[in-house]
Amino acid sequence: FWIDNISIHETTLTPVSNAVGAQKMDSVMKDWIQTTVNRYKSKVRAWDVVNEPFTDGNPVLRNGNSTGDTYYWAQFLGRDYIANAFRYAREADATADLYLNEYNLGSNPAKLDAIVALANELKAAGVPITGIGTQMHITINDSYSSIDQMLRKLAATGLKVRISELDVRAG
Repeated sequence: FWIDNISIHETTLTPVSNAVGAQKMDSVMKDWIQTTVNRYKSKVRAWDVVNEPFTDGNPVLRNGNSTGDTYYWAQFLGRDYIANAFRYAREADATADLYLNEYNLGSNPAKLDAIVALANELKAAGVPITGIGTQMHITINDSYSSIDQMLRKLAATGLKVRISELDVRAG
């Protein structure tokens, strides 16, 4: 699983503007995460807990309004949804690796810095994050030095680093 789209009837959702509504949404998220992790924990050893949390360009957290997408967790729960998602996954499986996952980290230095800052913030807060995943959609002409720099910055967090997707275009 990954937390990037809410899978309940999107047409009935409206932003939560009160604590009771936010608590209900958080409960939905927790139940969804823990049901999924518990169902597969004997088979799955690593989860992309939060997938693609940042917009492109000058990265900000996606919120459903920033990109025209259907990314609702931040809109409903604020940025705390990220830490809570990791905590809920850890409660369901004490041994699984839990990843923060993002794309374009080798070609977007601002996005790379944003994901590193978020990972370091989560670590400092005691959130059970295990690693950072990078989706590498590259070409044979991409700069090796930017890829090397990306991997070094990710490794400098002290977290595991994995290439979660890799495709190399020939042209």
